Amino acid sequence: MQRSDTESSTSLRPWIEALQSEPRSNTVYKPALLLAILNLLDEGVIDPEQVRLDDRLVEEVDEILRRASIERSAIAWQPFFHLGTTKGTRDPIWTLVDKAGQPLRLVSADAPSSIKATRDNFAYASFSRDLIGALRTERGRTAVRQLIFEWLEQRPDPDARRVLEAHDPDWTDVDRYRRDLRARSSQDFSPFAVRPRIELSAKTRRVRSRAFRLEVLEQYDDRCAACGLRLRLGAMVEAEASHIIPVMADGVDDVRNGLALCRTHHWAFDAKLWTVNSESRILVARDADERSDLAALRRDLADQQLRPPVTPAFAPHPDALDWHRKHWFVDAPAA
Repeated sequence: MQRSDTESSTSLRPWIEALQSEPRSNTVYKPALLLAILNLLDEGVIDPEQVRLDDRLVEEVDEILRRASIERSAIAWQPFFHLGTTKGTRDPIWTLVDKAGQPLRLVSADAPSSIKATRDNFAYASFSRDLIGALRTERGRTAVRQLIFEWLEQRPDPDARRVLEAHDPDWTDVDRYRRDLRARSSQDFSPFAVRPRIELSAKTRRVRSRAFRLEVLEQYDDRCAACGLRLRLGAMVEAEASHIIPVMADGVDDVRNGLALCRTHHWAFDAKLWTVNSESRILVARDADERSDLAALRRDLADQQLRPPVTPAFAPHPDALDWHRKHWFVDAPAA
């Protein structure tokens, strides 16, 4: 999962990390359960410190799946248990508490076999303390929903797409803006966006950011264009979508103004430590020779060929790379 506009709130950082650590699975039961809980929190009928697997919660999960045309019922007990299990260093989203009020540390092998067994063995689930804060306010719950939708959009299975279409209020706009981005590849490239006099709404910024990220990462198959690294862990994709001409310099949302980069090389690219020449080879700042901490940057990247996107029409535009070399790169001549 990547950074979102909602990430500006430090209270959401634990949620980002918790969702990123959840293992990838072939179902959408966990996000469906979390969305159901958010709905019931909005109604004020449950407490995040004591979430019970009662009929109301089961019915809400069934309704979320039904609206997404996923024909399963009474399935909520499975994610209810698995969100409380731990593996290795992963911290579960919540702790399951037994009938005696004792918190339990569980692994997948402890799984019950039915909704009845789950209810017999566990009194309730209590969200981790560092996650609860965002659930206590309407604004926080809205932001957590957005993170769950961003988590879902990284899933490859069609059920994830169905849940997004049925429940994410931004999805129609994200999908439309993605189509707009694809259409631009056949148009003349304009490196700079025309910014409106009125500040864009948070929703518009969020939609554009998500669409740009999805298109760029898809074109590079979630792989860093600089070093080739491709890492996935659970629902998290390590690569990030970078603007060649930064947004702060009015760089356009166009896949030809984008690169998929691993976090290290994204940071270095934004920090003006490397760029790309007219032959698509990487140039590393001379300072990297003089600072021992940056020596690896030169060793790993200097003179390497930039990896191309899947679709040649979406390759970085020469005008964008030329601007980056001349106006952003630290070795660029002074204006």
